[in-house]
Amino acid sequence: LAASSEQKSTASLSAYQSPKQQYGSRQTSNDKTALAQNHPNPFSEKTDIRFVLNHTSRVTLTVHNALGQIVSTLADARMDAGEYTIPFDAHYLASGAYTYRLAMDGQIMARTMIILK
Repeated sequence: LAASSEQKSTASLSAYQSPKQQYGSRQTSNDKTALAQNHPNPFSEKTDIRFVLNHTSRVTLTVHNALGQIVSTLADARMDAGEYTIPFDAHYLASGAYTYRLAMDGQIMARTMIILK
């Protein structure tokens, strides 16, 4: 199940054509690296995940279920410094608590989001 869910999420990224816009909207920023709480939260199907990178880095943004299994990979690429907003469509996931994790340069940041259907 995790593999098919991950494929569904990755397929939705094909709509982004520009390399700088491949993973959602981006604005330049000189802030420190940070992972914001998704909005809205709780949500039923769609939410946005925001994060700030203070330098160009290889970034992975994943969503995990309560067992720690990856259910979606939202970003897995080298990304420029700036502020990013990544849309997440969770229509195929059951209600519950999920963790999203931002990994870069050996650092991992995580937050919890709630899906209510």
